[in-house]
Amino acid sequence: MTTILDQTGEIVSWNPPSSVQHTVVRSALTNAGLDPDLSPEMQPRNGFKRAITLMKEGRIIRQVDEDSAYINFQFTKEYLDTQKNEFEYSTECKLQLHKVTGAIFCPYQGFEDLAKEKMAEKMAVRNASDVSRIVQALFKANGDLFPLRNSGGMYFVPAQHLGLVQQCEDFMKGIGGSMGRWEIMNTGNAAQANAEAIRDTLNGWIDDYKSYAEQINNDNPKSVKCAADKIAEIRFKLSNYRTLLQSFDGEIEQHINEVEADLHAKVIAAPEPVAAPDPVAAPEPVEDEYVSEAQKLLAQLLA
Repeated sequence: MTTILDQTGEIVSWNPPSSVQHTVVRSALTNAGLDPDLSPEMQPRNGFKRAITLMKEGRIIRQVDEDSAYINFQFTKEYLDTQKNEFEYSTECKLQLHKVTGAIFCPYQGFEDLAKEKMAEKMAVRNASDVSRIVQALFKANGDLFPLRNSGGMYFVPAQHLGLVQQCEDFMKGIGGSMGRWEIMNTGNAAQANAEAIRDTLNGWIDDYKSYAEQINNDNPKSVKCAADKIAEIRFKLSNYRTLLQSFDGEIEQHINEVEADLHAKVIAAPEPVAAPDPVAAPEPVEDEYVSEAQKLLAQLLA
């Protein structure tokens, strides 16, 4: 008889509805034991951009400019002049959107009413991409998804996160979607495929961290701490998934060590401050407090 100890995890895939009311999304999150604020209110800017798709037939809608309070749009009519056999364009109106309140102002009441109606319609619903981002955010904060395809869509989830998978399935059902779940046992082919998926994902994360470390300001303690925290995070994931990685764990550890060594060398190699000439007296060299603190911090974090 197969037990949970034989199971290394599950392959999961979800199918959200193409459109669902925002109130339903928040309710489903709550019922699944999840934070409803994972689906916050939509920003007016985003709501209006989505509303544009419902108003663009026969016209072009473009952002003209933006200040601290408003975004200004122009509605331009596009039509084909059959006599000239060419497209003609004429300005229909200018429209203002308040970035905080979502208030819409237009000198032509018809356009203002249309924009308000379509924006309210779009802000009241969430699409499939919005729902997928919620699921991905949940796993980013509380677990991991390891893609089995370059294009995504199917993921391996280690067994320790199956409680979260159940919550996500409950959420999906609550909004009228579904989640496919396939149990993966600790067999030769499955174990190898899982190890490769985890290896490829971890290596991708390490490369991202390496790019970040190359760009940091090496005399800034906050930047150094952030880079060191990222290295610590990937080491934690390595310890979590070492068994699943099989023989790839050494490769991952070496990759982490290389990034860590590069970061250490960059901070240690920070240039010494050059004392400004003083015609009156030559002061003692003053240690650069920022470089010093960065070096001390790195030594503590990487110890």
